[in-house]
Amino acid sequence: MTETARTAAQSAGKPPGLGERMRATVRAEVVEVAHRLFSEQGFDRTTVDQIAAEVGLSRASLFRYFGTKEEIVLGRLEESGRLIAEALAARPDDERPWGARAGPSTS
Repeated sequence: MTETARTAAQSAGKPPGLGERMRATVRAEVVEVAHRLFSEQGFDRTTVDQIAAEVGLSRASLFRYFGTKEEIVLGRLEESGRLIAEALAARPDDERPWGARAGPSTS
C-alpha cells in the first residue's frame, strides 16, 4: 500500500491495521536512532549500515522503510508540511496568508 493510500484510508476514519502500526513503529525507531547518530557523529560520517545495525535491521530492510539516508532526516518535515498545508487550507479564503492563525477563524 502506498503512503498516499495509507493516508487516504486513515483520513476516511479507518484505523490503521497491525502492519501499518508496525511499519510506523519501525520507521520511528529508525528516525530516532539515525538522529542520535547524526548528532553524535555528523550526517556524513554516519552510514546507513550503522543505522541499520543499531535498529537491528539489514541494510536492505532499512531501504524498504526509507529510500535514502536523506529521507530519514526529511521524513519529519514532510509530515509537518502536510499538517501546515491542511491547517492553511482550512482557513477562510479571504484571509491573508500572514494573518492565518492555528485557531478558529476570527473573521
